[in-house]
Amino acid sequence: MVCGRLQTTYVENTMNWIKDEGIEYITDWISFVEHEKVPEYVAAIAAMNVSIIPFDVKNPTAYYVVPNNLWGYLSQGANVVSTPILEEMAYRRLPSIAGSKDEYVAALKKAKREKNAGKRIQNDAMTYLRRRTWSVGAKKIRKRI
Repeated sequence: MVCGRLQTTYVENTMNWIKDEGIEYITDWISFVEHEKVPEYVAAIAAMNVSIIPFDVKNPTAYYVVPNNLWGYLSQGANVVSTPILEEMAYRRLPSIAGSKDEYVAALKKAKREKNAGKRIQNDAMTYLRRRTWSVGAKKIRKRI
């Protein structure tokens, strides 16, 4: 897991869930990564079984944030589990949305069953993104005019 601490207790809660489930031995925590160093982590992202985006939905800043890491995770074929923040809900068919401990556990178990889902995830993300390019958007606007 690539993770850093925001001004919330959600990361601590997630760490506690991981301890409760006894999966610390298969969990890696990395602090915030400087923008220039992100390309160095692409191989690590591709090796992840699951990537999480655990923002606190009660924190307005976190709730309305646009986590660009969603697209990095999806581009590498990682299963993504996210809290129900606004931006992730817009793409709800790409990441798994989990608003509670039980939903996180269910999403993680689903990801474990889908061990070879990487190519499907990448294809789903690319299919979605091809429909949302500037040129596709411009064509839609031209049709309305």
